[in-house]
Amino acid sequence: RGLRLDPPPGTVEASRRTAREPDGVAAITYDDGWRDAYEHALPILLEMGLPATFFLTTAHLRPGREEARRLGRAEILELISAAMTVGGHSRTHADLTRIPEARAREEMAGCRQDLEQATGRSVTLFAYPGGEFDRRVVELTREAGYEAACSTLGPARNDRASHFLM
Repeated sequence: RGLRLDPPPGTVEASRRTAREPDGVAAITYDDGWRDAYEHALPILLEMGLPATFFLTTAHLRPGREEARRLGRAEILELISAAMTVGGHSRTHADLTRIPEARAREEMAGCRQDLEQATGRSVTLFAYPGGEFDRRVVELTREAGYEAACSTLGPARNDRASHFLM
């Protein structure tokens, strides 16, 4: 019945212009950057022609911090070349509502910077680790340059006011 899978290009912009998300939009997301989503879900997504967003932590991308269970740079680039979207999920998956502001800022902005360096692309979406956020975290997410953020709230229709409260 007219269901489209997000993220079609411009979904966030469309909801800004029209004050609500387009009808019939759904999102497939994977959090944390675990290798199993790449190994098991990606082939199915590709077979079915479905786009998805992979929200990644990035501490393991730093030299000397590699972690075999998480996606490395090569796999992240493969996701992008397979038309998947990559978003930030903080550097270490810290509960951003419970850490000092300076560290929360570094977790979010640093993650975005890490992903943009690794991919050469702008990263505009963020998923709150554990789905936890408050007003301060929302403001820091905006400050870090993200256009929208996801949580574990729902189901609810997204609109212009909820870009950081989804």
